[in-house]
Amino acid sequence: SSLQVGRTQFDMQQNLVVATRDLFKSMKTATEPIAPHGFLAQLRGAYPQFDQRGEGGAPMQQDAEECLTQLLNVLSQKVKSPEGKSVIEDLFGIEMDVEVKCTEGDEPPTVEKEKTLKLTCHIEGSVPAGDGTNKGGTDLMTQAISKGLEGQLEKTSPSLGRPAVYSKTARISKLPKFMLAQFVRFFWKADTQKKAKILRPVKFPITLDMKDYCTPPCKEKIEKYRAKEIKKQ
Repeated sequence: SSLQVGRTQFDMQQNLVVATRDLFKSMKTATEPIAPHGFLAQLRGAYPQFDQRGEGGAPMQQDAEECLTQLLNVLSQKVKSPEGKSVIEDLFGIEMDVEVKCTEGDEPPTVEKEKTLKLTCHIEGSVPAGDGTNKGGTDLMTQAISKGLEGQLEKTSPSLGRPAVYSKTARISKLPKFMLAQFVRFFWKADTQKKAKILRPVKFPITLDMKDYCTPPCKEKIEKYRAKEIKKQ
């Protein structure tokens, strides 16, 4: 309620925040479907790429994940708690411990702290097998989460004195109140020099247990909470 509408063209992001607040207020009390014209106008004002038009003046299709990311970023900057903390980070923030280890030497691994507002789930397509069938690929959301928490990077190795390949293994140290998961379906095709989309159905469970993706201290907290809930029942 303390949000104020921006009075200049330089405060379009503030206007978007106010429009978002008003939209959620309307949805909370509405008994009929709502057309979010005010919110859409402020979104296009703050981010003109979402106002692109095609032939005949019809709005062009836009990427939903890009739109959500822009909205979360502006809300994270503008909406603060009385203590000055980001409300968005409190609701959606994920904290991770990332172990980085050289795969070409005996360097001790390092652990870095990372924060994100969404969990990246990598989708992989199947590959042709020698018998004429296709094998592999991502079928389950749990597989996609595991792939998203692991990866590789190349950087200079102090012990080797040259670029080397390092493995990255992330484990969640703090789960959010509400978890956002992004299915990454696009990949770069070298032969066509264009992005391609993996059109593969991925199943997800009704209840997603995140304990296996957490650090040992976080797992312990989850187990204590579950034991406490079981006793209540």
